Amino acid sequence: MISALLGSSVFVYNTLYLAFAPGADRAQAVYQQCSAKAGRTGANGQAVQFLDSFLTCSADYERTKAPWVLAGVVLLLTLAGLLYWADPKVHVRKHGLTGFSPEADAEQAALVGRLHELVAEAGLHRPPRFFLRRSSAAVTAHAFGRAGWYAVALDAGLATRFRADPARFRALLLHELAHLRNRDTDIECLTRSLTWAFLPLGLLPMAVGLIGTPPEDVLGVGLRAAVLLGLVFLTSQAVVRAREHGADVRAASWDGVREDMLVAMAAEADDRRPWWKVRGFHPTTEQRIRMVHHPDLLFRIGFWECCAAGLAAMSASSGFLIFWWLTAHEADPLNSRWAAALAVSPAIAAVMGLGMWRAARSDRTVRDAVLPALGLAVGLVLGRLLAMDSGVGTTLPWPWSPSAGGMIAALCALSLAVVLDLFAWWAARVAAAWGAPGALGRIRGALGWAAATLILSVVIASWMVLTETANWLGTIGEEVRADHRAVVQVAPAGPYWLWSAVQHPLLLRFAEWTPVLLAFVVVWAVPLAARLRPAPRSKAGERAAQSAAGVRSDWPFVVVITCLGATAAFIGGTLVSRLLIHHGISERIRTTDGFLLAFTHGNLVAAMLVQCIVAVSTAALLVRQYGREAALYGLMAAFLTGCLVTAVLFGGVLAAGCVDALAVRPAACGGVSAPFVRNTLLRILFGGMACSLVTLTAGAVALAIRRRARPQSAPQPAAQAASEGRLSARRVGLTALLLAGSVTVFACTTDKTDRTFGPPAGGLEEVRSACRQYDELLGSLDALTTSEVHSRLDEASQLAVRGGDPALALAFMEHFKAALEGDSAAFEKHGERINQICGAAGIVLVNLP
Repeated sequence: MISALLGSSVFVYNTLYLAFAPGADRAQAVYQQCSAKAGRTGANGQAVQFLDSFLTCSADYERTKAPWVLAGVVLLLTLAGLLYWADPKVHVRKHGLTGFSPEADAEQAALVGRLHELVAEAGLHRPPRFFLRRSSAAVTAHAFGRAGWYAVALDAGLATRFRADPARFRALLLHELAHLRNRDTDIECLTRSLTWAFLPLGLLPMAVGLIGTPPEDVLGVGLRAAVLLGLVFLTSQAVVRAREHGADVRAASWDGVREDMLVAMAAEADDRRPWWKVRGFHPTTEQRIRMVHHPDLLFRIGFWECCAAGLAAMSASSGFLIFWWLTAHEADPLNSRWAAALAVSPAIAAVMGLGMWRAARSDRTVRDAVLPALGLAVGLVLGRLLAMDSGVGTTLPWPWSPSAGGMIAALCALSLAVVLDLFAWWAARVAAAWGAPGALGRIRGALGWAAATLILSVVIASWMVLTETANWLGTIGEEVRADHRAVVQVAPAGPYWLWSAVQHPLLLRFAEWTPVLLAFVVVWAVPLAARLRPAPRSKAGERAAQSAAGVRSDWPFVVVITCLGATAAFIGGTLVSRLLIHHGISERIRTTDGFLLAFTHGNLVAAMLVQCIVAVSTAALLVRQYGREAALYGLMAAFLTGCLVTAVLFGGVLAAGCVDALAVRPAACGGVSAPFVRNTLLRILFGGMACSLVTLTAGAVALAIRRRARPQSAPQPAAQAASEGRLSARRVGLTALLLAGSVTVFACTTDKTDRTFGPPAGGLEEVRSACRQYDELLGSLDALTTSEVHSRLDEASQLAVRGGDPALALAFMEHFKAALEGDSAAFEKHGERINQICGAAGIVLVNLP
């Protein structure tokens, strides 16, 4: 409810800013200017800077809205706070409630005594205030109030049945006292206060702000505002409906109340309102009786609950993003999105995580978790589209538009649904691993909530960045393709799709982003850590009997053997490849930057592929014993293997500096920088874990289809880990968690400014030198021999590569090739590109036709 109102308020005050702030009508021009600026940044070969350039440029404009939005939200919360404080007293005056006078009336004294007995029966530590509504003859009561001021009002019709129908009286009063026991009157009071505060501070300012606005913008804003207002209304009504069901279920669980409550419900008549008069949305008698008979329905979570949660949370994220820009002017674009996602993810994690835990308690599968995950994905996508960064106009691609950006946005939305489905499965496994049928302890609940929040925030932030850059991914892709063509001319670099998967600038940003590593560690560490808990003392004898019978857990041996075997194979492959390259390829070729980049790319791909093979092999060996949980052991094995092969990779680098037979490029015997190690380690872990997740998911789907087509016997129960043995499950698990924690601390505390595998820093002078040398080459073609021309062309290309601009080197070669072949169109195209890149570097080519 709060997220929905906050999102709507942000939308409203964005609209007010666009209507009244000076220069706000140039919003679309600002975004077009930022797009053009980012395009020029990507055109000079530094494609990795495209995302930062566009998002940082647009952030400067968005930051000007922050005071308006902040002032509007403060006004909303202030008025809501005043209404919340005054609500109980206003309620008493509005309904004409009067207090009981037991000292003046013996009948009222007996009634008050009975009420206090019911308060003790309901388990309330402090009795509420009791009021009587003499003007109503209905046989009912209602609880209301806020923190520090709780009350129950009895209608005169119910008070007169105190002695005539004590069973019904007790059932109805315990239902109202259950409201106080659930503390849902506070939620109802806050919901009502926020709703009434939003009417004067939301609807009226927006209506005024749209005066004089172009009709097309009025239509766009009006439609989005109508959806957000409908979300606020439906959310507030859902609170009323949910609290009634909760009170029914709690009261029915007390001794001797269930049957009396069913009789009382059957005697009540539903309030039949016209279809257009939906105020109240109180559940019908049939719905309430069904919930009492089947309380497990209260624990279910479905499509619409998760859709509303995603829609409300995402509509508020733009407000948090604006606040973040206001306070952190130099914030990284990716981290700023993560901060906004981190602000709304706890609410989403609470809805999804609590739903998974409740479903596990009720022995249900959360309807396979597909509908909740799909609903959350739909809510996030719609919420992002409704809560635009600008109230008038749009800068995000619509998923259903036929443009390239729309298709990429649709693909991102589909990927989001798949990832959220995996998250729902993960949450169910965590709930089952940590004992969901029992009570949810505070420590366990807090840890699970924090873990789910971290994963969701990383997923949402990544999806937001991918969606916002969908229209410009093609520009970045052209630069990646040019880099690949330039490297392929020097050394084999594999297919383009594999090169892009490892070297794409946007993926490099995610690969070197520490929260992604934290999320990957949490995915396998949190559910598997439950198995490392020591067994209860009462089960010590049973555990000893299992150990004596030879029952052991296989996963420690499988994990250790697969990790060590894969590492040994990687060591052998590293040594053989270095020896073959050193003795089989000339030093002139293997010392070029293009060949070194191809060699590094091959090592990274091999390391990631080894992790994927280890994950699949471990899961395949353990799936019969552990079922779907074997995938978690596969991810743990992949993570450990990634750490080991990274150590092997840098061991080869160090050894190559000291042993010439292993060297690809001659270098001094020495160490490597910590940022270099950090970035490489995170890239290997990111690629390997991502590949493992995709492969394991595909394998799980194929296995599920096979089992449906050919039913098998019931799965065997997993064997408990034995305490004996030098290689125990507890020792291996604690070692894995310790290594994961060490890697995470290393990634969080190491400066990541050394981007060794990216374009070299400070390479502008090399690019300028390449442009000058190519210009001199063009001016002296008549005086040079063919060998001298090719030699100087090669030198200019090598300078461009060393300067971090292989696209310029490729343009040199293609331009010269077009001149030799007489292809005027290609000659002009590549000449314009060379002129553009060199002009951006500050060099004017005088000899370029």
